[in-house]
Parts: sequence; structure tokens; C-alpha cells
Amino acid sequence: MTIGEIIERAGVDTILGMAIVFLMLSIISFVIFLFRFAAGGAAAKDGNAGIKIRTAVSKKEDEKIEENEDDEREQMIAVIAAAAAAYAANHPDHDQHSYVARSARRRN
Repeated sequence: MTIGEIIERAGVDTILGMAIVFLMLSIISFVIFLFRFAAGGAAAKDGNAGIKIRTAVSKKEDEKIEENEDDEREQMIAVIAAAAAAYAANHPDHDQHSYVARSARRRN
């Protein structure tokens, strides 16, 4: 085999491989498209049902996130206060009552 034949064979293999991958991706995307209709008659016909479900789930998730943020904020304040108390306890030259947390604000 000459170098020209080798390069020609490699080019054909490359183009054939790319065509197969493109064909398989097209088939997969078509199958995924068909899942919409296989889910059920009412859900497939009413496009707003999915939006309503997502909105309800989003509201519940938002409430959970807000609760978690409040819990995390309280935990962070407790950790900082404990660290300041531990520092004051381990350093006798500092007065334990000199550390006062006046406010805790979240910074982005």
C-alpha cells in the first residue's frame, strides 16, 4: 500500500465513522422525542400540565431552600461564636467578654 492509499482509506474510515455517529444521534433524539407521546395521552396533549407540575415543584423547592438557608445561617453564627469562645478560652491574655457579636449579615 502506498501512502496515498493509506490516507484515502483513513479518510473513508473517518467520514464513515462520523456518518454512523450522526445517524445514531439522530435516532436517539427521535426516540427521546417519542417519549413525550408514550408518557400518556392527557400529558402529551396538554402542554401546560408539565409547566404546572414544574411550577409546583419549584415552589416547594424554593421553600425548602429558604428553610435550609435559615438553618445554615444559624449554624454559621453558632460556629463563629464557638470559635471566638474557644479562642478566648485558649488565650488567657484576652478578656472572654471582649467579643460581642452585634449583627450577622450575609455577604455575597
